Amino acid sequence: MTDRASDLLTAYEHLDWDLYVELADFLCKVDRHGIEDELVAFPRMFSYYSGLYEYARQDVAKWEAKLEKMTAELKREAADQLKSSGTRPTVDAVMTRVNTSEELYIFKEDLEVRKGRLGLLKSLVSGMQSKKDMLVQISANSRAEIQLAKG
Repeated sequence: MTDRASDLLTAYEHLDWDLYVELADFLCKVDRHGIEDELVAFPRMFSYYSGLYEYARQDVAKWEAKLEKMTAELKREAADQLKSSGTRPTVDAVMTRVNTSEELYIFKEDLEVRKGRLGLLKSLVSGMQSKKDMLVQISANSRAEIQLAKG
């Protein structure tokens, strides 16, 4: 894995509100005096964060699948425990045991953190798309001004 890939995954694992704000400030600002440099660097940065967004989307999907499996296993275990204790495993009784599982609670918290990161990355990519639009417009205006000056 390259250093850049490792850095991006580290940023993903630590993405919180403060880091999001720092990244948004860095990734979405436009240097009006360095438009050419911005146009050259932008596709690479956009690609990195779009890719990281897809990584996050897949990560959330995997965790959601694990949650379904964990919930099913906990339901089966709860039903078996109720049966072995001589209690009829009603839907309510089984779900009460499942919903009070500390393991499930912690897992759901972790999933929500991942969903939050996904949302923040989606917002970063959206901000970068706005930056792209601004860069295109500023570049077009600049070319038009040059044409007027030559004209």
